[in-house]
Amino acid sequence: MATGRYHWSNGAHSARFFVINAAACIPLLVLILHPSWWGLYATLATIAFLFWVEKIKKMTLSAFIRSINISLTGRVKSSLNLFKELAR
Repeated sequence: MATGRYHWSNGAHSARFFVINAAACIPLLVLILHPSWWGLYATLATIAFLFWVEKIKKMTLSAFIRSINISLTGRVKSSLNLFKELAR
């Protein structure tokens, strides 16, 4: 039975450029194409933030955004459609 690295459920790894997550490479690409000091600072801050989310919080970026959404809007959502109530 295949276990460890070759197990069937071990196929959804996040895309990476060497060690850096692919989402963090987008600001790095912008910095390479348009170099400036403020771009360097913004890129370093973005990479540090994404590293914090992925390694320290142990969450993917989409899971982190969902948790922020839940903390801002709450877990219980209303199913009442206000537009239908206004149309009556």
